[in-house]
Amino acid sequence: HETSATWSRTSLERLGFFNYRIAMRITINGEEREFPGLDQLTVVEMLDILDLGPQPLLVELDGIALYAREFAEALVHENSQVEIILMVAGG
Repeated sequence: HETSATWSRTSLERLGFFNYRIAMRITINGEEREFPGLDQLTVVEMLDILDLGPQPLLVELDGIALYAREFAEALVHENSQVEIILMVAGG
């Protein structure tokens, strides 16, 4: 029976059923966060999930400061290090 269990698992793996992450882990401002069911997302998607939608922000991804125009294409992956700074005006 072990060979049939091995065959079943191998067949499912070949079809991609075991090639997903349960949750992607990234570090945001020094705190580890999990994003269930994802293996990557854009900075825009991450900000939306964090309810930090369109507002003035500075974002650093893996040590590289991003322009706001890069948020839609910059990809966050497992173990990425992200720093987010909210820009606040005052007087």
